Amino acid sequence: MPATASRPIATAPLSVEPLETADGSEPLVVRIATLPTAALPGCMYHLLELVFFAQAEPQFLSVSVLDGSTLTLIAEAEPLDALAAVTPELQIDVIQWNVVRVGEGSLGFESIGVVERLVQPLANASIPVLYLSTYSTDYCLLPCERREEALDCLLPSALPPGGDAAAAPPSPHTHTHPLTVLDAAPSHVVRLDKRHRQRHTGALLRLLFMPQRGDSPQAIASLTETADEISLMSGMNTVWWEEYVRSAEDVQHDSQEWVPIRVGGADGTPLSEIGVVATQAKILADADISILYLSTFFSDFTLVQRADVDRAAAAFEEAGFECMRQSQSID
Repeated sequence: MPATASRPIATAPLSVEPLETADGSEPLVVRIATLPTAALPGCMYHLLELVFFAQAEPQFLSVSVLDGSTLTLIAEAEPLDALAAVTPELQIDVIQWNVVRVGEGSLGFESIGVVERLVQPLANASIPVLYLSTYSTDYCLLPCERREEALDCLLPSALPPGGDAAAAPPSPHTHTHPLTVLDAAPSHVVRLDKRHRQRHTGALLRLLFMPQRGDSPQAIASLTETADEISLMSGMNTVWWEEYVRSAEDVQHDSQEWVPIRVGGADGTPLSEIGVVATQAKILADADISILYLSTFFSDFTLVQRADVDRAAAAFEEAGFECMRQSQSID
C-alpha cells in the first residue's frame, strides 16, 4: 500500500476480554521465560511436549526465537516449572501476568491507533504491560497484582476517541531506548487452521527449533497459540517457509511486508518498565502509521508496513530518538 493512501483510524469501540483458565474458574495467569537456543538439545523433548504435544490445548502460549540465539516462552506456570526442572538454563521472570484479548473490529492490520488507545491509559496509571499482535487480534498482558486497577483503566479505552481515554493527559512515562530498523528482515503474519495442526508440526519444528543446514537465522520467528487460533510471525526472506505457506491450503497469510523496529540496545528493555509500548504506539499513531507489536523477554519490536518505514524512522527521529537502520541480513 502506498504511504500516501488513506487508512482507517480505529474509531469503533475496542472490546477487552480477560482470558480465563480452561474450566473458566479463574483468570488465566502466565509467566515469561527465556532460554538460549544453545541449550535446546538438552531439553528438546520437554520443550516439544510443552509447545506441540501438551495433554490440554493452551489458553495462551507464545514462543519467539530472536536471531536464532534466544528463545522467549510465555506460558502458564506449571509447564514452565516442569521445563525448568530439567533445564537449568531456563530463566523465568518473577512477574505473573493476566492476559486480555483485544478486539479491534473488522479493520485489522490497516487500523491506526488501536495499540495506543489500549496502552496509553495503562501507562498513565504507571502499569507495565507486554503486548503481542497476532493474525486475528491483539493480546495485552497485565501484572496480576494490578489486575483490577488495570481493567478499570481499560474500560474507558474501549470507548471511541472523544471518550474518557482520549481526554486523559499524556503519560509521564516515555522511554529513551535506542531504536533499530531491521530493513533487511521483513516479516509477515500467517494463521494456521487448528483442526489440521498436526500436519504442520514438521514445518513448525524447522521454523522454530530445528533449522536445516543452510537455513539462515531470522530476526523474528514467533508462534502464538490460543484456544481460537495459531498465529505465526516470521521472516519473509525464509524461502522454504514462504513456499510452504503459499502451497498449504489451510494457511491464511497476509502478503504485506512488516519491517521490525527493535526497541533497546544490547541490554534490551526491562520487563517491568512502564511506557515502552505506549511511547512506540503514540508516535506512530500521530504519524498515521498502523503497527503490529511483539514483546519478548529482552526486547520489544514495533512492526510497520514496508511503505511506512521511512516515515516511521523520521517520526521517531523527530521525537528525539536515536534511530539506526540495519540494512544487512543476519548471517
